[in-house]
Amino acid sequence: MFAPERLAELTSSASAQDLLRHRRAPCDAEAVRRSLRQFLIDEGAGICALEHADWATFVERFGETSNKVALQTLRQEEESQAGYLG
Repeated sequence: MFAPERLAELTSSASAQDLLRHRRAPCDAEAVRRSLRQFLIDEGAGICALEHADWATFVERFGETSNKVALQTLRQEEESQAGYLG
């Protein structure tokens, strides 16, 4: 689902709703940074553990959350790295 308005309806996170609903509106960059910071604070529990995570941890996490875009990005990055080495 890529419609920001529909995604905003499906989340209970006020900070995510704020970011999604104002995604296409002309905005103040500082206000966007504040909203994003608040979203990361509200929703980022455990995110610090990912700071030092390895590739397999990200694959597992994105698989658990069905994040197909992130999984594809990881695959592309792996293929790109293999191209440099091989």
